Amino acid sequence: MSRIKKLGKVIDGIRHSMTETRQKTESSEIVETLQPINFHVCETVRYGFPYQPTTAAYDPVQNLIAIGTKSAVIRLFGQPGVDCCIKHPDTNAAVLQLLFLANEGALISVSSNDNIHLWNIRQKKPEIVHSLRFEKEKISFCHLPVQCKWLYVGTERGNVHIVNIECFQLSGYVINWNRAIDISDKKHPGAVVHLSDNPADPGKLLIGFESGLIVAWDLKSRQVEARFSYAEGLTCISWHHEGKQFLSAHIDGSLVTWNLRTPGKPHSIQLPHARDGPEGRPESCFPIAKVAWRTVRNGEAFVIFSGGLANPATAASSLTVMRGKSVSVLDMASAIVDFIPLCDTPHVADFQAPYAVAVLLEKGLVVVDLTSAGYPCFENPYAMDVHESPVTCCRYLADCPPDLIPALYSVGAKAKPSHAARSSGQWPIKGGKWGVSACSYPEMLVTGHADGSVKFWDASAVMLQVLYTLKTGKLFERRTTTDEPLAISRLVLCQDSRVLVVAAAGGHVVVFRFCQHEATADVSVVHTTLLSELDEHASADAHDAGRTRSSQGVSGDKGGVQGQAALSHDPKTSVQVRAGAHKLAPGYQADLVCLLGWVDDEPPAPVSSLAYSSAYGTVAFGNDNGLVVLDCLQKTLLLCVSTADLYGTQDPHARTPRTPLSRKEQDSRHASDGAKTPPSEQRPTPAGALEPSAASRLDKDAAFSRSSSVSSTETAFREAVVALAFVDAYTKRHDERTTPSLWVGTSVGALLVLDIQLPTTADARLQQPVMVSPSGSIFRLRGALLTVALLDCSGHLVHSTGDKWKADQRRCPSAEPVRAGTSKASRTASQSGEANSDPDRQMAVVVSEQQVRVISLPSHTARFKADMAADGIARADVVTLKDTLCLACLLTGARLLVYSLPSLRTLLDADYGSAGDVRMARTFCFSNKGHALYLCSPSELQKLTLSADMAKEVTDMLGELFIPCDTPEAPKPSFFRNLFGSSAVLDREELFGDSSGKALRMTATHIPGPASLTERQTTGTLSEIGRAREAVDERGHRLGELDDRTQRMRDNAEQFQSNSRALADKYKNKKWYQL
Repeated sequence: MSRIKKLGKVIDGIRHSMTETRQKTESSEIVETLQPINFHVCETVRYGFPYQPTTAAYDPVQNLIAIGTKSAVIRLFGQPGVDCCIKHPDTNAAVLQLLFLANEGALISVSSNDNIHLWNIRQKKPEIVHSLRFEKEKISFCHLPVQCKWLYVGTERGNVHIVNIECFQLSGYVINWNRAIDISDKKHPGAVVHLSDNPADPGKLLIGFESGLIVAWDLKSRQVEARFSYAEGLTCISWHHEGKQFLSAHIDGSLVTWNLRTPGKPHSIQLPHARDGPEGRPESCFPIAKVAWRTVRNGEAFVIFSGGLANPATAASSLTVMRGKSVSVLDMASAIVDFIPLCDTPHVADFQAPYAVAVLLEKGLVVVDLTSAGYPCFENPYAMDVHESPVTCCRYLADCPPDLIPALYSVGAKAKPSHAARSSGQWPIKGGKWGVSACSYPEMLVTGHADGSVKFWDASAVMLQVLYTLKTGKLFERRTTTDEPLAISRLVLCQDSRVLVVAAAGGHVVVFRFCQHEATADVSVVHTTLLSELDEHASADAHDAGRTRSSQGVSGDKGGVQGQAALSHDPKTSVQVRAGAHKLAPGYQADLVCLLGWVDDEPPAPVSSLAYSSAYGTVAFGNDNGLVVLDCLQKTLLLCVSTADLYGTQDPHARTPRTPLSRKEQDSRHASDGAKTPPSEQRPTPAGALEPSAASRLDKDAAFSRSSSVSSTETAFREAVVALAFVDAYTKRHDERTTPSLWVGTSVGALLVLDIQLPTTADARLQQPVMVSPSGSIFRLRGALLTVALLDCSGHLVHSTGDKWKADQRRCPSAEPVRAGTSKASRTASQSGEANSDPDRQMAVVVSEQQVRVISLPSHTARFKADMAADGIARADVVTLKDTLCLACLLTGARLLVYSLPSLRTLLDADYGSAGDVRMARTFCFSNKGHALYLCSPSELQKLTLSADMAKEVTDMLGELFIPCDTPEAPKPSFFRNLFGSSAVLDREELFGDSSGKALRMTATHIPGPASLTERQTTGTLSEIGRAREAVDERGHRLGELDDRTQRMRDNAEQFQSNSRALADKYKNKKWYQL
């Protein structure tokens, strides 16, 4: 009985202790305020130049330009800051042609899948109103007259169809190719490559066929009025504004002028760039892709065309401007896709007087000033040079320090080159209206490029503006082969200390410090060779060559880690730092360079992770072979060790060691296995040697590797360092205070913690060595490590307070802000831990490709866990939203996932992007305030938000595309045109409307837009367009009536004046009695 009572007391005690523990846990639980309603995925802005452009269009009244691409994307640009990106839904078909409805707030796009779409651009986010899909014929060319609702559609079969754009219905009026050709001609004329109406007579439609046949079609009589034939294939046609002549461009580089009255013979034939050959014949030229004939009221006309040169190197990138006897050839930076002369009137029957020409290139947009001598180019205000050198990595910083962007702009303005050849005029494309900025905080973008340059951008508004460009290639000797080793692969920017650390493809890492003053100084260089556990035996070859390890390696005094130090003789490296003092311009100045040496005549593995701590003054980076830690203050190497040696005696992996022979020796090795490598005693022992157990293990591996076969190399196990983080943490179980540490994540899911021992005083920090040693703590997850972050007991991100940049700071950092001994953060954490009864005072958020874990510290217990069922995690980061932390993840299956912290509740699970998009997965980066950014194409950056509040403000942030204004009046016909020309008015409604009959079935299928938009459209956009057109017509009619009334009043007044004068003359000399 007594035993039962004792057992009951024990059970009651256990229950009481569990209740107390539960109450303590609940009292210390972090309050999570974020809810799923706070999240919504929305794209905001797209930066950069449209990738693979195909066509362009211009609205001269609204001053907008549209660019279509091969990926079904359309970009609309107005004045700087007005930029809109729209994409055709459910297709990746290329955009073949774009047509503005001049000053009507609508845009027509023609896709390669034979779809015609009508876009409403009166709203900030344009949407499709109607679509028409051609079923049996492929569209080749479209034409829309000004202020007309009938669209002419040419096909590859040579037929011309007519579409009513108000309802997107096909008219029964069809121009078949067999009626356009001569009866005696039995050949097919080819696809329709041009359609246009006569500026003087809209009833005459000019049809250009691919074979070189040009037909003037009378719409009323439905027959051919004239035929113009040329032996070479046709590419383009341009009218003279009077409508009596037109200019045709051909594939042989010729320009042919035709007169409507003499269709049988060309008025003139020009080969502008052809030279006489050896036999007196002109040499062959490349095709003229496009031609534009534009007249000036009081001057000579412009003839502008692309191509037509005999030189194949410049034919595709040349633009020729002919005016009178002057011929100017402008060579562009890349091939010309399209060009548009810019003028103020949309009417082709008027003097258009172009003041500029917009040239769409494969890799840029150029606007040439036609009013200045030499035809200089305007300075492009858009950020279209993001891809000037391919983007290799990017970093997005939302809510950055407010003084950082002005500082970068200040040093960038000093280094900005002068553009002597630029036009002094303002950018001519100035349509639209700026939106209201939705962000009250600054945003900055940092991009690394293939040529070794790093660019800083102001991304606070819709418009991206370059602030400063850093060219890291200036540090190194010039290369005659390629810039590939200079390509930036990783970058880290400390916003507080303004220290920039970049890693390049050549295996080198450079530390830059920000300085507003010019300096001349030497750059410290550290050489080292990072060998993996499999390559350790290559050090024997280095020893035989007379190279010995120096004693710069530093390790802990207990359980030390091997430090592979710099070599006494510099090894072969991918780049060489220029000798002597460097003249460093204001801005980011190089402070330290670490060069990785080659192994067996092969370049080092790419840097896979990079971290910097201004609090510790250290940099760490890793690759497939191991880890390197540098002291940025003393300019020394702290650690250079293979990944396997980080484990010490706790290595759980069975690693297959490689043959000790070099790669070259393997090809010519002896057949006999009797040859042995020198014994392990000959290997030099660096300073900070391994502990005995680890050293003996390595010797056993070496002995085994000497008798292994070459095939063992192929199955060798390599473990890369893929994640790094400097942080003050409880590195061991039951620690009472935090200590500086480095958390190392590997590609096999291991997370190792290294202790960092700093000198106790600031003065000693600059003189005494920093000690790095393993803490013995190892965590394991499934999949490669991606992200490591630590939270305190209040749910805030743990970060060490470090060096703060000062305005008067010179190139060398002062010793005052240097971290020494126990940090303030560790003391605060320790004090808070004593006040809190919960023994766990930190939480480590660890993310791998397959798992997410929240680990309590210092107990090292898993508090929360989430596993990925199907899709793995490609990118992850701990960010803030509404001043609360959350974990944002990009999954490989094109999904965005957001977890709350620390409980890992799912706050957002939304589809985004396309599965398997390697570029997005490689460049995607999250930032605070719910922002994210990635490289959506080689030349474009897409910005998006995960915040529901920001998504609601996106519409206000975007600019207005359409601004209501009056359309310039069409020119009045001259007296002689009315006297000798056709006086009949073309009624297109009567020709193409219901009276024309019904179109053939299955020729085209009408696809209405969304129901809400269609309903709105019936009383909205097109109705407004119709009412506006009716108002314009009524206004013109009233103005005409007023003009007639004024003329009649003027005539009556003149008649009255003449009658009065005659009556006065009649009675002037008569007496009163003679009246």
